[in-house]
Amino acid sequence: MVVHLNDIPDRGLSLDLPLGVAWLRDALAGTPAEAGPADAHVELTLTRSFGNVTVRGTLLGEVTYPCTRCGASSALALNEGVRVTFVPHKNFADRDRTHASNDEGLELTDEDLELATYLDQTLDLEPAVRDQLVLALPMTHLCRADCQGLCGQCGADLNLETCTCVRDDIDPRWRALKGLKPNA
Repeated sequence: MVVHLNDIPDRGLSLDLPLGVAWLRDALAGTPAEAGPADAHVELTLTRSFGNVTVRGTLLGEVTYPCTRCGASSALALNEGVRVTFVPHKNFADRDRTHASNDEGLELTDEDLELATYLDQTLDLEPAVRDQLVLALPMTHLCRADCQGLCGQCGADLNLETCTCVRDDIDPRWRALKGLKPNA
């Protein structure tokens, strides 16, 4: 996913890049998500302005994600916006040096989180797309809204079977109070 600055015309450049299963597998490494057989791609529009390149688009596709409650895999649709502005590395380094000389330190803004740098007139779009993909993954994902999860004692999937465990829902610290009768 490398684009040369000279390849971006004045009117902008539109790209529709397929994200193969191998690329998705690499990008999702370290996350519970897995690449699915579904077609995933990213639609991007690149525009140049004063040496900066603005990239806007959408990451579309599907990944397989385990349910947080029961562990069953289910498809998770992706429709995530991609926003990043590439600036020349020299400009970015000069800006950081200016801010670092200030005793207050460097504080990141929302705009800073959408910045990336490029060297030698070459933009590498892959890290920006990978970051957006990983950020689009939920911290918790349910296979369905009414997922009942697993039994805490025997591990049975409560969505598929009724658990036969004898449940003692009383906290052992309160068990001694079970036999007391309230005063009437």
